[in-house]
Amino acid sequence: MVELEDITNMESMVRDMELNGLQLSWLQKMLSDVRERKNLVELIAFRRAKAQKAKQEAQEAEQQLAELKKKRRFA
Repeated sequence: MVELEDITNMESMVRDMELNGLQLSWLQKMLSDVRERKNLVELIAFRRAKAQKAKQEAQEAEQQLAELKKKRRFA
């Protein structure tokens, strides 16, 4: 899988080649699109992980609350 660092390196090489007179705007656009997709995929994964952690913490809090309510009934 292509990492963001790899994309950055490729973009740098494309800029160098363009300085030498090659017309690679199509490649620059493609790399830009790949970078954008990669950023979005990482953002989605991060937010899903964050949501999963929040869900787990809520379940743990609900369990603790249920245990406290149970203790209060027997006291």
